[in-house]
Amino acid sequence: MGANNESKYTNKVKKNFGAFYIAPSIILLVFVYVYPITRVIRDSFYRFSGGVVTYIGFDNYLHLILRDQNSRVAVMNNLKLLGAIPILLITSLVFAFLFYEGVKGGKVYQAIIFIPKVISIVVVGIVFSYLLRTTGLINHFLELINLDFLRIDWLGDRRIAIYSIMLTFVWKELGFGIMLFHARLVTLDESVLDASKVDGANWYQRFIHVIIPQLKGIISFFIIYHVMIVFAWIFAYVYIISGGGPGSATTVLELEIYKWAFERNLRGFASALAVMLIAGVFILIFFQHMVRRKGEE
Repeated sequence: MGANNESKYTNKVKKNFGAFYIAPSIILLVFVYVYPITRVIRDSFYRFSGGVVTYIGFDNYLHLILRDQNSRVAVMNNLKLLGAIPILLITSLVFAFLFYEGVKGGKVYQAIIFIPKVISIVVVGIVFSYLLRTTGLINHFLELINLDFLRIDWLGDRRIAIYSIMLTFVWKELGFGIMLFHARLVTLDESVLDASKVDGANWYQRFIHVIIPQLKGIISFFIIYHVMIVFAWIFAYVYIISGGGPGSATTVLELEIYKWAFERNLRGFASALAVMLIAGVFILIFFQHMVRRKGEE
């Protein structure tokens, strides 16, 4: 009995020590994530004007949904940027498979392609803001090779400015996708691939019918990760490269939240839009997760 009591006491002490070690991380998470989100949700139901705080219920949400044209444009721009995800997915899978198959000089190519991922977004944004301007290097190169008719005002034309942001985003994120899929490919069962080769499957058939089915889990992660980036981490690209212009042609939800909070000084609207952004991201992730589960079943 004494030994059992001592064992129970030891286990209890270990659990208490475990809680003690975890406590700082939990406290940090509460202050960094839980408290700010709770405060934003609370502020979204108030109007802040001249130091006076007034409870107005859902008025901020109704204004943004029904009457604010800029917010609707920002949502549409975010949805347009989602078009970068299938481009990234297909390109990353193809390159990863080529590197896995042993393309000559593959290691060098992998290193070169991955470099943009480790470069700061601020640096990438500044570089592309110079490359894509009317007098930038891209248009200058087109002049040198006598293709003046292809000169485009990449950031000044409202019709294509958002796609210039997309081009920058794809360039920076491509290396991550390739390395992610390549890391998964090298862990696949080689006997299955060898069997497909013996059966006479060419590289395309192996890629579609053997490789892709075994990458469903990592593909799902890749899509969710980039959906989150497009809606919640695209601010730096837009703010540095185009500032949301021309007009509101490249304004995204994050930038619109920033404008409500710091340029128009309307914290209630900014908080309401931030809550809708968080809710929208969670809904998209949940929907994508349900689709993946249904596909697996």
